[in-house]
Amino acid sequence: SAAKMFSLTGWRVGWAFGPEDLTTAIRTVHAYSSYCAPTPLQLGIAKALDQFSHTEAENLCTLFQENAVLLSEGVKSVGAYPLIPEGGYFLLADISNTGKTDVEFMRWLAAEKGVICVPMSVFYKYV
Repeated sequence: SAAKMFSLTGWRVGWAFGPEDLTTAIRTVHAYSSYCAPTPLQLGIAKALDQFSHTEAENLCTLFQENAVLLSEGVKSVGAYPLIPEGGYFLLADISNTGKTDVEFMRWLAAEKGVICVPMSVFYKYV
């Protein structure tokens, strides 16, 4: 997405490509679950993509990998176990050995380390 690629938080402009059977399903879901991003944002991203080089894409991948390693080391330093991403923008961590719930751990992390994270329980209910 453009938000990740160009650090444009909140722009909500993205794309998908792949085999036709997969993209057909994506288009169907998209048609019923979202609205179009504002035209000026789409035009801005189109211009940025036109000017985005292969070298810049490689540099961005390297930056994301370096950031994942750095963040993983930080996660380890507070007693959690990072789940190293093979792609994507987010890092998850196993905090089961901390004795805290995810919300308790996130509150502790914010208060003690100045790091704000999102607990996974906001996305689903435990079974």
